[in-house]
Amino acid sequence: MQLSGSTRWWTVTLALTAVRAGLAAWVPLGDDEGYYWVWSRHLAAGYYEHPPLVAWLVAGSAHLFGVSLLAIRLPFVIAGTLCAVTLRALVRETTGDPRLAETSSLVAQVVPVFLGLGFLVIPDAPLLLFWLLACRAFWNMAHARGRGSSLLLGLALGGALLSKYVAALALVSAAGYALARRECGLLRGFPAACGVAALVFAPVLGWNATHGWASFRYQFLTRHDAPGFDLVRLGMFLGSQWLYLSPLLFVFVAAAGLRVGPWKPGPGARGERFLWWLGAPTAAVFLATAAFTDFKPNWPAPAYLTLIPLSLLGLERWRARALRLATWIGRITVALAVTFALVPAIHLLHPIVRLPRGADPTADMRGWPRIADQVRRALADLGPGAEAGGPFIAAGRYALASRLEFYLPGHPTTVCLNPGRDAYDDWQRLDDLRGRDFVFVASDRFPTPPQRLVAVDSSWIFTRVRTSSEAQETFGVTIYQCRGFRPADPIARFGSPRGLGSIRAAATRAHAGRPPGACLVRVLPIVHAGTRPRRSPAGAGWEEPRHEEFTPRRAWSLFNAFTEVQKGGSPRFQMEGSLRLTKPFRRELQPN
Repeated sequence: MQLSGSTRWWTVTLALTAVRAGLAAWVPLGDDEGYYWVWSRHLAAGYYEHPPLVAWLVAGSAHLFGVSLLAIRLPFVIAGTLCAVTLRALVRETTGDPRLAETSSLVAQVVPVFLGLGFLVIPDAPLLLFWLLACRAFWNMAHARGRGSSLLLGLALGGALLSKYVAALALVSAAGYALARRECGLLRGFPAACGVAALVFAPVLGWNATHGWASFRYQFLTRHDAPGFDLVRLGMFLGSQWLYLSPLLFVFVAAAGLRVGPWKPGPGARGERFLWWLGAPTAAVFLATAAFTDFKPNWPAPAYLTLIPLSLLGLERWRARALRLATWIGRITVALAVTFALVPAIHLLHPIVRLPRGADPTADMRGWPRIADQVRRALADLGPGAEAGGPFIAAGRYALASRLEFYLPGHPTTVCLNPGRDAYDDWQRLDDLRGRDFVFVASDRFPTPPQRLVAVDSSWIFTRVRTSSEAQETFGVTIYQCRGFRPADPIARFGSPRGLGSIRAAATRAHAGRPPGACLVRVLPIVHAGTRPRRSPAGAGWEEPRHEEFTPRRAWSLFNAFTEVQKGGSPRFQMEGSLRLTKPFRRELQPN
């Protein structure tokens, strides 16, 4: 019996859903995934790095199905399937071509970036779904004049904004499409849609208003400190997209973006123009951004959802002129996409090649059950402790703290002693832990020992754990046992307490003989005697920060009138007063 096109599409889509569900149950937890899972245990209307929808989805699934890899990833597997369904409907409505709609949806499901976003705990998964729903609602509002389209558009935009702030680019694209057609009437329902979106997004606005607009500051200011044009970084961005889309599809998507354009003539090109406007401007924004500041390769993903159908449409038209060649190119494109999507998973199961140190993104995903077992042993070895509450567990970065909390039996709360700002600062009360013993975990990637992050009575190494094989990069952690947690008094940094470093720069001042931006610091060394820090009798004169004190592992965070060197190393500074760095230092340091 021959299956219809729709039946074949559903069969393949459900099979791909099963593949993603299998990956969700098998692939170890990533660092950001663990972080978002910890968010779900501290539900709020907003978080420092992102809006809250990712945490809400994880919390709901964990409440229904318990805490497991599959349970916390299940909403994102479902979101991936719903994305495929929505993309199929959108392309069919805009182009009137059911075959193109089904092909576009199937290709999108096997593209590396969308395969990963279709099962990992990441805000991009709900963003993609609501982005497509918003595109479809806007098309119906503009052309089909469907009843309730403005309401649906507002709900979809609100859901997208609850996922990631970049959802605002969908509004820009929709307005650009209407203005390019010189039909402002297409925007007639926009005010109502924006009002509904604002109501949905209101909890995030309220959270930011009560937290000093911390999330907005991070996303749009502090994480892009000292941007400057960098041709190498731009090349790295293009290379990452080449890998995330697969080589041939990347070329076809770029060609489609250039071929269609915003004003493609012809009455039959209306749907193509719509798909272009809902994708190309967003891709252009991230291309330009990558030339000036740090980027994440998955950021442009929403743009590709509507550019992939255009690339396949161009290939389909080529078939009319060179059927055999176009057919083979199409098959090779799909084969490359599947290969590039599966290689990371295969490498995680059985490493294919030994990558250079630091180049294997899966290295620190291995061995966490074994690490958790050693942490449990270290905790038991410390004993109950003299202080009420007993010993606790801590780490220096959220990537370590979150996965410890996930893999430890019973999921005990783990403290994060990150010297920089993160979401842990919104619920941790470090002073409540004063005097208690604790187990601290550092790693090859974050090796800073506990005494560099907080004052302790004493600390020593309990054991080192290393996961390795002949074919893969090693990953190791160091487990410390510590007596007497002594957090510093709360200081005016992001409204939460944090430990002092080993050297404190009490003030800064400009130097008349140096160029603008240069500075000197008054360095006041602090040494720890027992449980109370005291100032060293060493001099406290004005000095220029020495070059060797600033390594690429450090990061400067310029925030209001406070600057701190972060990410480990020795010595660590806290600056009172705004500190501007000279250009040589800006090139040397990596912004947070």
